[in-house]
Amino acid sequence: MDKHHLNFIFIKIFLILILSNSIFCPLPPSRPLVRTVIQIKINLPELPFNSEMNLKTSKNFKEAARDINEAFEQFWQNEPSFRESNVSRLQHDQVLGTLATIYLNFDLPLDSSTAVLHRLKWELFRALKDGRIGRLHASGDGFEFNPVEGPFSSPTLACLDGSLPDFSIHGSTYCWSHSVCPSRTSCEHGQCCRNAESFPRRNCDPIKEWECADGLCIPISARCDGKEDCVLDVEEGAFALGMLLHRPSDELYCPTG
Repeated sequence: MDKHHLNFIFIKIFLILILSNSIFCPLPPSRPLVRTVIQIKINLPELPFNSEMNLKTSKNFKEAARDINEAFEQFWQNEPSFRESNVSRLQHDQVLGTLATIYLNFDLPLDSSTAVLHRLKWELFRALKDGRIGRLHASGDGFEFNPVEGPFSSPTLACLDGSLPDFSIHGSTYCWSHSVCPSRTSCEHGQCCRNAESFPRRNCDPIKEWECADGLCIPISARCDGKEDCVLDVEEGAFALGMLLHRPSDELYCPTG
């Protein structure tokens, strides 16, 4: 038997072994994915607003929405879980200018932790602080971030008086402390609600202090220092320490989430 024939036999045996191995030792199953939809609001300071933008069917709205969606496709191009963005609304604010409400769609592994959500939010907020999403000029003024569909979403509950709660500084209606709620609101049963007693209950200095869930005031310097200065709030089940700052313009991401 010549050398070439032996080589052919060895190659054939090798291919058979590879094929049999792929049949009897299949690859592990892929992790199931779940659609996660995040509603955000961003400021577009260089986008002039006109009345036609109130209509989603108008040419001006469609052109602006196309540019915004292209910017997010560019921004999330290296994020494997990102699927698409959809502009829901364009509105004009007398102070902030043009605001865009956008739905971001991700397919995340079913067993993902909230750390994934914090990472996505922090990457987006950091870009807004730099003033750009892709090729689009954008600002963090008026920024909101609220998971509305998927494992991280939570139903919006009405306040005791029947009104809808305000958004906390973290972009959702959920709260764990009065300090994360807007002025003249307080954290009632995990929601930022307006009431007559709300404003006086914010006793901590928002510039120098952090308010724990039980109302205790601690220095800002103690935030994210790895020590549990706040007592665990049993009812709301969260530490105030290690979260984000009071003011959206000064937010920082802590390793603890």
